[in-house]
Amino acid sequence: SLERTGNGVARSVKARYWSDLDAAGCRPYSDGPLTVRLAIEAAGTCTISSLAVTLYDTLGTKLVNADTIALGHTLRLEPGEHHVTLRIPELHLNPGVYIMGFWLAGPLATVYDFVPTGFELEVVPQPSPGLGRAPGDDGLVTCRLELLESD
Repeated sequence: SLERTGNGVARSVKARYWSDLDAAGCRPYSDGPLTVRLAIEAAGTCTISSLAVTLYDTLGTKLVNADTIALGHTLRLEPGEHHVTLRIPELHLNPGVYIMGFWLAGPLATVYDFVPTGFELEVVPQPSPGLGRAPGDDGLVTCRLELLESD
């Protein structure tokens, strides 16, 4: 049984994720996309104004909060099971193990369901373009770097 809080008007009941790089075995890779398909069970008619996929490090620090509230998009659900697919185009996390959680809330920030630790997810390295090598696990997030000038 998962640790969860909320009033249960809507609950995340299933989730799966994938990437688009076959070589990574559908696992997400640094700076690559992450797609999450979430099954939501609605106990009654409800509006979801905030649906989020969250990623934490193994110590519980929230690193990514991909929340539909930033898109200004609400979902109106009738009773029953519904499916929502979210895509993070570039996941800026270094290779390692992270924890994926889920958040569903209605109007006025009414918490329907909060699962902070759904399951573990492994981010794998992507082969480096060019002759450079990846800096390894130095830090948790990646960034794009450009060398502009050298004298």
